[in-house]
Amino acid sequence: MKALSVVCGIFLLSGTLWAQTRVTGKIVDSQSGALLPARLEILSDKGVRYEAKSADPLAPAIPYKRQAGALSIEHHVTLSHGAFTADLPPGTYTFTAQRGKEYLVNRMEVKVEDSPVELVLKIRGWIDMPSLGWYSGDVHSHRLWTEMKNLSLAEDVHLSFPLSNWVTSAEAGLVSGNKIRDGYRGGPQTLIVDKNHLVHSHNAEFEIFSVKGKNHTLGAILGIGMNALDDDHVPPLAPFVEKVRAQGGLTDLEKHSWPWSLAIAATHKVDLFELANNHVWQTRFGFPSWTIDETASYMGLERTTEGLSEWGWIDFGFQTYYALLNCGLRIMPSAGTGSGVHPVAHGFSRVYAKMDGPLELKKWLEALKAGKSFVTTGPLLRAEIDGKNSGETFQGPFAKPLHLRAIVHSSAPIERIEVLFNGVLIYQERPMGCPRDEGGNDTVFSRMLTTEQSGWYVVRVFEKHPDGRIRFAHTAPWFVNVPGKPLRPRKEELDHILKSLDREIARNTNVLDAKSLAEILAAREYYRRLGDK
Repeated sequence: MKALSVVCGIFLLSGTLWAQTRVTGKIVDSQSGALLPARLEILSDKGVRYEAKSADPLAPAIPYKRQAGALSIEHHVTLSHGAFTADLPPGTYTFTAQRGKEYLVNRMEVKVEDSPVELVLKIRGWIDMPSLGWYSGDVHSHRLWTEMKNLSLAEDVHLSFPLSNWVTSAEAGLVSGNKIRDGYRGGPQTLIVDKNHLVHSHNAEFEIFSVKGKNHTLGAILGIGMNALDDDHVPPLAPFVEKVRAQGGLTDLEKHSWPWSLAIAATHKVDLFELANNHVWQTRFGFPSWTIDETASYMGLERTTEGLSEWGWIDFGFQTYYALLNCGLRIMPSAGTGSGVHPVAHGFSRVYAKMDGPLELKKWLEALKAGKSFVTTGPLLRAEIDGKNSGETFQGPFAKPLHLRAIVHSSAPIERIEVLFNGVLIYQERPMGCPRDEGGNDTVFSRMLTTEQSGWYVVRVFEKHPDGRIRFAHTAPWFVNVPGKPLRPRKEELDHILKSLDREIARNTNVLDAKSLAEILAAREYYRRLGDK
């Protein structure tokens, strides 16, 4: 094979001569042999990470390095095409090429000595979700607008929503106080990268950490899919929420663990809840003690000596979401990485929405709001009840059971599939998957569902990984309405929410203005009335 480039260099470090060897490589589709945009990581056997460079100066690689603690490190480059070079000292390296959830990861161990090295990393597309009507999105990204064409292709994220505006103070305007200084600079609001990849520009986050110039955390809310941005301030939130919806956008509850989030959910009926949020990473979980005081004992969350385990954090989000659903709030799940701030790749957590026809921003947002969706950090989960996607409502009483059928596409074996009704586990199975010709596994699950109570069903699945890490997928809910048998929150759920809001009201009295405090008071009244029924 003819080398793309042959260079051997020598450089001086601390008085010692170190040889460098040029490695040239290609990331290609295993079937067609065509170069593929992808993410590339290079790790030496000594634990040192290296960055590749693009072999094409017109399509540079984008490096990304973020660290949270000693062990939580994300360090990679994304290539808008697959040709790369790397200058490495002699040693043994692992090259890891990956592209989103629909391609199998390729890890290759390479020994580098003093002669140039050529590599071909083949990655295989093992499933094509857009051909089935499913398109993925990352609704919470802090990556720059100028990076998004590269990232959407390299990570195979079909819709990306990078923040154009981000405010962290209650006194800062969304435009005048924007912390993003190198973001969207004009041009099309929706960038069409190709038929299966779009990037939308007008997305905003209020993440309030100070009020009246003093440290005072409230929480965060996102507006995605907007078409205009004004110099709004929050709180109060009502004007901003109304503006987002008037523009056809959606509001997203960015994190579950702030008590303010419980108020936002009830008072403003937010559209989305980040069930796979920006503290869920491919690298080691890094925030075991963050907001741990807001957890509830009834949840029985898994802990370590440091605080919450990774599963404890994820489960905290699940159970908070279930409590909101039990309180009658039809909030649909979403996923966002916060890539650009945290050690996580763009699109590692993502939400898939089902829509008819070619990819369109408006239709995808409508499908997401309707709950025709699932979130994932790994497996791909398609499920129907009586042939209907999640988000649907079934009217009882029921003359016969409802038929749930799910198919899980996974690159790793499935550890378990679970069905929950009103947040309570009703079925669990440890299935055997069938290998796909294209790679990965298909796992089919079927159950008959009976209920005499109003409520909701969800399906969730977990992959089995040798390192014990959590990879999951989770559907939006299906709702059932049985006359005379209304849905009610459990006492422990309601007690926890009311106590959290009581503390939030006390903490914000004489800090927030009357209108802003009234929004929290209105939320508490909403939950209180549920306890009176």
